[in-house]
Amino acid sequence: MNLLKVFNQTKKILLSSQKEEAVAQAEAEQILIHCYQKLFNKTLNRIEIYQNSNQIEPPEFLDATQKIAFKRIEGIPLQHLTGKQFFFNHEYYVNSDVLIPRPETELLVEAVIKDFNKRDVTPKLGIEIGIGSGAISIELLGELSELQMLATEVSEKAKDVAKKNAQTILPDPKRVKILMAKNKMEVFEPIMIDNPSQVQADFIVSNPPYITFEDQLPNEVKDHEPHEALFSLEEDPIYFYRVIASEAKKFLTPAGKVFLELPEQRADVILKYFQSQNWNAQLLLDLNHKKRILIASRSI
Repeated sequence: MNLLKVFNQTKKILLSSQKEEAVAQAEAEQILIHCYQKLFNKTLNRIEIYQNSNQIEPPEFLDATQKIAFKRIEGIPLQHLTGKQFFFNHEYYVNSDVLIPRPETELLVEAVIKDFNKRDVTPKLGIEIGIGSGAISIELLGELSELQMLATEVSEKAKDVAKKNAQTILPDPKRVKILMAKNKMEVFEPIMIDNPSQVQADFIVSNPPYITFEDQLPNEVKDHEPHEALFSLEEDPIYFYRVIASEAKKFLTPAGKVFLELPEQRADVILKYFQSQNWNAQLLLDLNHKKRILIASRSI
């Protein structure tokens, strides 16, 4: 069977789950690229799928692409099936132990970089609360040459994913240090234990758990991504934002700032809480014009 027929058969399976044509096409391309690399240890890009459409492929190639396509229509995220997700400037290894890095979170990375570039400041130390896959810290380290990152995490399995990505992507993976929390309630405790003399960071960044059980989530997310990274505390949906607003100044230089991803439906509440804790805070909109990023600095 030639390359184009393998593509069409894979796309047909994806369309059977009522995916949009463009979505099915994009996912079929990703499946072919992944299987080609895995089976033949060779690269295949999406243009080559069409340029080399008559190229004959062995039966096991079709078997491999169909196997993934059938799992995909069961609702398993494509990133879990391929183990890959591109974020900002790099491709990341992901699995069901970490949140899949999303385009909205790229805005958080951009906000940090733009802020320091605008102020012509070279940050030396940053803190990330909840490193997950490592994507935020690693991208910041790639863009800010003198930066070191301290990051917290509650999941040992997520820590392993972040370390793997740091070792794969960063020339010096030691630029990020991961500190383990004992439980989900801990926010700054791992940093205090590791640094009893008090850290003075240039910024704190986080995409903390902020979903509530009342929020509508696609089954693909709810059933396959780690709940401890998705859901906030049931009794206090903005718990992590409250703790950061209340405690962050202890860990920041006088000019230090906080950068957070937010749930749009609770963004105004979080903004008001930061303001009540004597922060100058502002909200940034994402590409869908939803309130998505909070930037906070000390009130004078």
